[in-house]
Amino acid sequence: MKQHGSPYRRGLERTLLILASLGILLTAHLSYWYGDTEVADPICTGASDCAAVIANDPTFLGLSSAHAGLIFYGLVAMFTLAITRDWFDLRRTLKVLRLILVIAGMAYSTFLTILQLFALEDFCVLCLGSFLLVSAMTAVLVIMVRKPVPLARRSTAGRQPSEMAFFGITAAILAAAVVTDYTIYRARAPAPSPDQLAGQVYNPELCEYDASHSRFENLDQFISDDDPVTGYPSAPVTIIEFIDPNCPACKNQHPVMKALAAKYPQLVRIVTKPVALITGSLLFSLDEVMALWLANEQGRYDRMIDAMFEAQSPQQGLSVDELADLASDVGMNRREFRQELLSRRLEPKARSTRRIFDAMSLGGVPAILINGRKVHARDRSLGCLSHLVAEELPEVFKPSE
Repeated sequence: MKQHGSPYRRGLERTLLILASLGILLTAHLSYWYGDTEVADPICTGASDCAAVIANDPTFLGLSSAHAGLIFYGLVAMFTLAITRDWFDLRRTLKVLRLILVIAGMAYSTFLTILQLFALEDFCVLCLGSFLLVSAMTAVLVIMVRKPVPLARRSTAGRQPSEMAFFGITAAILAAAVVTDYTIYRARAPAPSPDQLAGQVYNPELCEYDASHSRFENLDQFISDDDPVTGYPSAPVTIIEFIDPNCPACKNQHPVMKALAAKYPQLVRIVTKPVALITGSLLFSLDEVMALWLANEQGRYDRMIDAMFEAQSPQQGLSVDELADLASDVGMNRREFRQELLSRRLEPKARSTRRIFDAMSLGGVPAILINGRKVHARDRSLGCLSHLVAEELPEVFKPSE
């Protein structure tokens, strides 16, 4: 049945197309700049910590938030094109479908914004930008619904050629922007090696702890006898690091922590607390956390975490069989390891660690505490961590001036 008489608003439809195009560019940027590898993003700098926020984003129907957003903005653009062309004379129906899509997108975007600002206690300027784009789309659609178009303006005869030209120009600009952004991404250097991190330039005056957290006292209440430990057991400085094996930022932080342990072998004890934190990936995060404890029971933690980070797949995780293969590669019995993992013997410990993490309100991972004080997310370089450790050392251990 034809849907004649449905109004067409040239200005508002073009505005929606521009907003959808900006959303496509933004989510495409998030998809490859924060994919399997983390490189320095020139946009998300300063107090914004996009890597930490995105690492803890939930998944939607098995898709990362960035990929789901890319599909969302693409569908809005497609519906807008279909409405302009009045495909199959279904403009009114297409408008209703687009309205439902944008309302759902607004609800999900609001949820993500609340999650990062109040649960993670951090923010990603790009994610907030996406929230503003969806909010603007919602406002445009509200205007469309509430303000009728005069009958004299309802006709679209003779306008489609100009509208198609506008769509074509917009698509060309969008394609050029996406290709340019991807080219810049590909040109960026890979994640720094441990040797490069060891020589990283830093300003010790800017290295600081997270002011939103006071010092945690009695650290032993957060440490279990079977937690992986590196360094001297009676060292004067204790560092607790919470990690999720599926977190790209944790993977990039790992060589820094290894270099720090090598720099202070007698003065620092590093206690690693694997925690199943990635919300949408909780099931396979649990498996990987349990795999690390199983490896630690057999004295294979260091080799296992290196292997798991090397094989890391943040969006899909590592299956039980893949974890068993890694266990075999690092010297454990594959069949016994697989059986132990499937028995889920260590799941209560994994969930208990998650409860400890939540109770401490640390936000995202990696979370690093030096003698109970949380290091600020932007100050996790080897230089800053070394400086903060040196400040915590008793006077007898500090180098003479």
